Amino acid sequence: MTPQKIFRSVALWLPLAFIALCGLLQAAALPLLPDPIVSQWSLAGEPVSWRPAWEALVSTVVIGTVMTASLYSAGVAAAAHRHHRIFAGLSWMILMLGPPMFTVIVVAQVWTTRLNLGQAFLASLFSAMAVAVAAATHLPPFPEGRRRRDPRQWSGATAADRLAPQATIVVAMCALLGASAVVLAALGMAWWVISGPLLVTAFSSAQLITIARIDARGVSVRAPLGVPRLTIPLREIESVELTRIEPLTDIGRLGWNARIGPPQEGVAVRAGEGLRIRRTSGVDFLLATDDAPAAERMLGAQLAAERALRQ
Repeated sequence: MTPQKIFRSVALWLPLAFIALCGLLQAAALPLLPDPIVSQWSLAGEPVSWRPAWEALVSTVVIGTVMTASLYSAGVAAAAHRHHRIFAGLSWMILMLGPPMFTVIVVAQVWTTRLNLGQAFLASLFSAMAVAVAAATHLPPFPEGRRRRDPRQWSGATAADRLAPQATIVVAMCALLGASAVVLAALGMAWWVISGPLLVTAFSSAQLITIARIDARGVSVRAPLGVPRLTIPLREIESVELTRIEPLTDIGRLGWNARIGPPQEGVAVRAGEGLRIRRTSGVDFLLATDDAPAAERMLGAQLAAERALRQ
């Protein structure tokens, strides 16, 4: 799949399918619901206002569809600047805070009006953060297209392209698990058994993708969420060479190992070709990255330019 199709799947078709599922559940419950249904509860859990059952269904479908289509369109427009991930994550963040809550409030009234909405909102918030992180971090960058690439810099995302084909499945599973947590919370059951691990897993998986950048300032490496982040100024680099990196033996772990001290540190979310950056401090930095030869050439050119300026 192309990056455009993956983005369309994660940020448009999958959210619309999720909205349709919530709408179908509400529609199936309509014949069994009292009319009107409770629409608002007091802090003590007592019903204080009512409305027709069909209004929640219409609100879920219309508001969810308009919001999803709008954020998808904004993401397509922002893709040239590689900001489409933000809109995918924002779309799912808003989506998980709305339709699951509306659906639980409606469908649960087939049996009871005693709902724990405070815990349900917390479960929605945890689930929304988890799904938003999964959607935003597993999307690959769009190709450069007609936008002119700056020849003085290099950037690349390691593992994003390999994880991207599974992005739709990952986001769908997170969304369904998150919605299940909301249901459990509304019924007063142990929702954190799902929401807690889901949130931890989403943030942990985000660290398995690194975005590296080389320009006149030096080398910067960051996770898609911006943290962790590491920058090596050009003045602190002596040389660079291509090398084969084995994370467990070279830096002691798979992922980030940016400790301060000899003999070497690095970032490697997978084994394979990468860069060995020799620093003036004597501590080598290993960076496993896609398109390592191009990165090595760019950093070498920047080092040469830096030394020419010093002379």
